[in-house]
Amino acid sequence: MLNVISEKIEREELNVFCVDSADHESWLNGDVHPYEKVMRHVAYEQYILDEVLPLIRGTNPSTQLEVTGCGLGGYHAFNMAMKHPDAVTGCISLSGCFDVKPFVHGYYDNNIYFNNPVDYLPNLTDRWFLDRYAAMRIVLASGEHDRLLPQSARMSAILNDRGIQHLFDVWSDDLEDGWPLWRRMAVKFF
Repeated sequence: MLNVISEKIEREELNVFCVDSADHESWLNGDVHPYEKVMRHVAYEQYILDEVLPLIRGTNPSTQLEVTGCGLGGYHAFNMAMKHPDAVTGCISLSGCFDVKPFVHGYYDNNIYFNNPVDYLPNLTDRWFLDRYAAMRIVLASGEHDRLLPQSARMSAILNDRGIQHLFDVWSDDLEDGWPLWRRMAVKFF
């Protein structure tokens, strides 16, 4: 992914910080109760807020900060942007997963609700959040053969219903989701 945007990085037009996920300890961990999955996710989010974002801001405090990811990474980026619009200026979700309920097998609590954008965004009426979303660049991109396209379409409809401006970009080609398609998207959006 970095190779396709390397010229912008070399020209210092773009700074990139790559943060590993904890998905195999949280959403994808089949060996723990769903409560443990969501609590591990909450701890991961706190790590991003308390350690990663201050590190990034310390390198260039006046820079715009957009979050991005692919698949579950697209979920992390989007969920972070929606929950913490004061911390980021935009979000680019490539083939994003926006519904974590399949990972928790029927378990549901407030932690799931507030980390599941398809649940909390339709109910959001707080002007503080909505005003910040209005100033944000939000991109949802998927391929037409992407297995997560229905989730992106659903999220786009939710954003439209809430009056949240965004770009929903569906790529028409023979590539399914995955790195070849995401690399092409990176060239366009970065």
